[in-house]
Amino acid sequence: MTKTVPHLNPKLLYRLKQLQLGLMALSALIALTVLLGWFSSNVQTFLPDGWDLMKANTAACTLLSLCAMAISYYQTNPARILAGQVIVGIVLLIAGTALLGHATREPFYLETLLASDHQSLAPGRMSIQTSLFFVMLGFACICEGKDDPTCSLIRDLVCSLLVTLVFVVAAGYLFGASTLFGQGSDIRTSPQTLVSMVLLATSLLITRMQQGYFAILAGIGIGSEISRAVLPLAVSLPFLIISCSVWLSQGKGMSPALASALTASLSAGSLFVVLVWLSRKINGMEAELRDISLVDDLTKINNRRGFFMLGEHMLFEAHRDGRTITVLFLDLDGLKAINDTLGHDIGSDLLKHVATLLRDHFRKSDVVARLGGDEFAVVSSSGDTQIALKRLERVVNAINKAGKRPYHISYSAGEATFSADNSLTSFSELVATADARMYERKRAKKQPRQSSLRSATSSPAGEVETAS
Repeated sequence: MTKTVPHLNPKLLYRLKQLQLGLMALSALIALTVLLGWFSSNVQTFLPDGWDLMKANTAACTLLSLCAMAISYYQTNPARILAGQVIVGIVLLIAGTALLGHATREPFYLETLLASDHQSLAPGRMSIQTSLFFVMLGFACICEGKDDPTCSLIRDLVCSLLVTLVFVVAAGYLFGASTLFGQGSDIRTSPQTLVSMVLLATSLLITRMQQGYFAILAGIGIGSEISRAVLPLAVSLPFLIISCSVWLSQGKGMSPALASALTASLSAGSLFVVLVWLSRKINGMEAELRDISLVDDLTKINNRRGFFMLGEHMLFEAHRDGRTITVLFLDLDGLKAINDTLGHDIGSDLLKHVATLLRDHFRKSDVVARLGGDEFAVVSSSGDTQIALKRLERVVNAINKAGKRPYHISYSAGEATFSADNSLTSFSELVATADARMYERKRAKKQPRQSSLRSATSSPAGEVETAS
């Protein structure tokens, strides 16, 4: 089964690339500042309290991960890629050692290799959450740059897990659930570590938007635009709702039952507003897409697809209500000669002019279309198509006599009518019959005058031929 890859938005990708560079630079600045704090007492004096909760190994893993990500994202040199893999191996070793230390409760020399951290009960040890983050990020970097479907699946899965882990740690801080971000007062994912994790996870997500499962977020389709619009709400709304419940029950002293009732009401109201907004957004985009797919780009009237779709609907209503509809088929005479002698711009102007005339001389409820090339068609339920054609003929003759345009308008027309007393019951039969009658009139007009036939651009007046 072929996998559909969304068409990506190049302008958005460019902005995301710039954002990614900024996120990586900010993450590097945080980690480098903390690492310098571990090495220099002079730097420590400028750092806020709690800076040492980001362990030296955590800061080192952040910097090493950034190097590995930069190499895997922007380098194609095999030697440099190999260097990136070695760097990833060091990150996995440091983070894996921390996880092993949590499992065995034994200290490891690697944890205090960069800094002694004597004041901690577990010197140099990262929290479980931080260790898991860097282990998963390391696996994502190892698979980056490989086209194998398994590696792509691993990258997408790891990216999802990293984003989820960041949400868990952030929720722990937001709601005071300390077990979600640490194992003690001195072994925890510090705020600065959490910020670095957010920056790294977002950077990885931006990369996955270019080719992986998350490419839908950077696409140009309706689904992509909707996903980008809804994403901030989908991420923030649960936190806002739960925060409101906590604030009502703790900050305002409400009973849990009352706080839950108000929160549920707020959630329902918020989701209702989002649903209505989302529906309006989808309908608007669908209308734009329908206009693009059903309207002729040059003349701004219906194209072939729109003609047949709307015509079928009009025939269905005529069947249901016992009314008649008429299909008119019109073919311009001499368009090729105009294109060859006066240029395609003049030919395009002729097509637009004819489209305007048809739109102006038939009812708004009628379907006016350009089927392609020099062919136009009308579906009318007014019952007075002959009157409309006669009126159009008079206007065309007046335009030709005025001589203000570099061309003369000439066309041949044929028609077919659906009613209860004839055998034409399908829309395709109506179109085929009108088309055949139009060509009969066109041939009949040419044959008697083969010896004196002149091109449409040099004739003194355009000729109008209609079929009754």
